[in-house]
Amino acid sequence: MAQTVSRMNHIFGTDGKTFILAMDHGSNFNVLPAMRDTKTLIRELAAAGADAFLSTIGMAENFAGSFLGKGIILRIDGGVSFLGDHKAPMQIVATAEDALRLGADSVITMSFPGSVHEAEVLSNLARVCLDCHKWGLPVTAEALPRGFEKAGDSRTPENITFACRQAAELGADIVKTVYTGDPESFRTLTESVYAPVVILGGAKKVPERELLQEIRDALDAGASGVAMGRNIWGNEDPVRYAAAIAKLIHEDCSVDAALKEMNRLYGKRGWTEMETYKVSIHSGVREMETRLLQKREPAGGEVLLKVTSCAICTLEQRIWKGVIARYPYAGGHEAAGIVEAVGPDVKGVKPGDKAAVRLLNSCGECYYCRSGHENLCVASFVAHTHSGVMGAGGFAEYMTVSAKAVYKLADDVDLDHAALAEPLACCVHSIRNARIQLGDDVVVIGAGIMGALHIRLAKMSGARVIVSELDPVRMDVARKMGADIVINASEADPIAQVKELTEGRGADAVFCTVATSAVAKQAVDMAGKLGRVVMYTSFFPDLPIEISPTKLHSGEQILTGSVNPNPVDFLTATRLLSRKLIDVSALISDRVPMAEIDRAFREAVEPNTYRIIVKP
Repeated sequence: MAQTVSRMNHIFGTDGKTFILAMDHGSNFNVLPAMRDTKTLIRELAAAGADAFLSTIGMAENFAGSFLGKGIILRIDGGVSFLGDHKAPMQIVATAEDALRLGADSVITMSFPGSVHEAEVLSNLARVCLDCHKWGLPVTAEALPRGFEKAGDSRTPENITFACRQAAELGADIVKTVYTGDPESFRTLTESVYAPVVILGGAKKVPERELLQEIRDALDAGASGVAMGRNIWGNEDPVRYAAAIAKLIHEDCSVDAALKEMNRLYGKRGWTEMETYKVSIHSGVREMETRLLQKREPAGGEVLLKVTSCAICTLEQRIWKGVIARYPYAGGHEAAGIVEAVGPDVKGVKPGDKAAVRLLNSCGECYYCRSGHENLCVASFVAHTHSGVMGAGGFAEYMTVSAKAVYKLADDVDLDHAALAEPLACCVHSIRNARIQLGDDVVVIGAGIMGALHIRLAKMSGARVIVSELDPVRMDVARKMGADIVINASEADPIAQVKELTEGRGADAVFCTVATSAVAKQAVDMAGKLGRVVMYTSFFPDLPIEISPTKLHSGEQILTGSVNPNPVDFLTATRLLSRKLIDVSALISDRVPMAEIDRAFREAVEPNTYRIIVKP
């Protein structure tokens, strides 16, 4: 199931929509003129906004690098052509194993109820679904009443709805079909089919506005996107047209807006002049790939940021190592850069401003968002920054984000330092949760980057800071960040040491920044009466610890956690950095060009490494 979801996410954006560009025509029909220079055109269409490609076996074999990491839906039926017997049914010519070897995210086969060959075609679909689902491979069904046979008016809304529902009943994960002709009947279809439905473009060439309007109507009636090719290939500028369709699908704009954008971006220029930018993406365990995406001007309340610095966080390290299997994923949520352009509704920042970006994505509607706790939003975690791939996307040359996510910085701030605004904001939130008072005894367990930031912030809050650490290098960093006392936990019992230093009371606040259960228990045992214990880090695996409820009861201790910053925490962090009230230079281990991001990750996961800054 997890593999199926992961592969579906490679086809559909986080908005649940997709633009599938069909390019399988050469296997059964003649070669379309626009597809003669196939390799170049695929790359440009991928950059223009296509989310996935409906590919043949040969194209998947020969043009893997041109797809730029976009989704691949492999045509696995064939065996006939326009030169042969038009009455012969298509045959299954490839297996699930073949599709996986070719890097496919889904396979596609025909579903033609009412056809003279329906018994063979429909049983093929059922067998393909059963076989592919064993491997977690989604199946796309092309559901058309009577297929391509001329049998009167078989494509009524009722028949099309039946064909799509039948395909879902036989196991299809995605259904491709024709538009029923009007929004009302198509909404009935989408409400009747429990798989996502995408509309096809058909063989007939349709004027641009007419086709875009059909797509708009289908989307409004519940369609999950489009899968079309010949209308695009037949356009005088296929990439220009594809960019307009992508905008219509993913930006939920009007037909006029799509046409305007299409003409504004390209006009009479050729598609080869389209401006793109690079994004580095997690494509598998210890695998990174580079995609080219279309650069566009920001609209409304958007900001286009030229990324200068993005730090590698623990989240991205876990994805890279496969501890969290989330692929493809546009990593990088600790980012800073320079504002390049702003939408017409943006007032707070202007081109040329230095800025850090808060890439925590909150819905704004759930109970926690409305009560001022956006960090606990039940709907989402990180933003969907780039078209066609989930993730914050800081490992990129550019990013387009909402203005509310952009925090202006002082003109003289070091942008590599500014990339640490997000982890600093997380620690600001944690410090607030601990309610530190002047003169408190505060223990920080672990002097990695988050422990080091806790040390500095606790010291700035007026506490005496005691650090428990095993590693000599990190002990030195702890002292640089302001620790008053550093306990070598490999030579002494840190619990006993803390008790001795606090005259037997225990600490007023303890921060556990080490993800092991044994250390988490130490944190609880170090706290005195009225002590606050903050479990800062997440645990992999999530193992329980033993605690004494009696001790919590009799000592009125507070055991809490801390996760993600609220907007006020992020604002505080950017102020601390802008005003030079905190120095994070000791927490940057290296700066690595994005072209060498594989090396950056190899360095990041090494012991004693603090933040590695990726430089686009």
